[in-house]
Amino acid sequence: SVLYTKRASDLLSHSAKELVEHNSGHQDLMIKWILPAVVVGERQYQMTKVAIEKLPAMRDLEGLLQISIGVDAKNLSSLVETTTSKQIEELNLDVEELNTESINWKELVHASIFREPPFGPSDAEKGFRDRLVLETFLQILKASPRTPSVCTVVLVAGDNRLRLAAAAKTESKQ
Repeated sequence: SVLYTKRASDLLSHSAKELVEHNSGHQDLMIKWILPAVVVGERQYQMTKVAIEKLPAMRDLEGLLQISIGVDAKNLSSLVETTTSKQIEELNLDVEELNTESINWKELVHASIFREPPFGPSDAEKGFRDRLVLETFLQILKASPRTPSVCTVVLVAGDNRLRLAAAAKTESKQ
């Protein structure tokens, strides 16, 4: 994902954050940055996983300093959610929930079985979240004005198979 970063404290990678920050204040162009909810959820999962791995070191530090920080495995998810919500607000990002009722599940299952993009060609189950990102993108595209001078919808993706799938799904809409 173009958003992925090894820094557990950041929702977006440095380059993605820079892209948003440097392209949000144009006087002659209104840009709306939208994150699929599945992407936000995936980042929150990744961030929480790293935070849980750091808990033993934090416990050692609490013992050394004779203090209690009050963070444990039970409240980490909500703390990470608070952190990501703050970053979403600071960057003025919109989060798009996927309407799962609009998905053609028969087509999705077929694409999964036959490893069509964005699903990977190997036997590893790669591609489901990417497909949910694609479905969210298509949902946004469908709800947007069709006139390019009024609205242009762009998918920013680092995954080549996701880009291939998006190109195939939007070929007739360009």
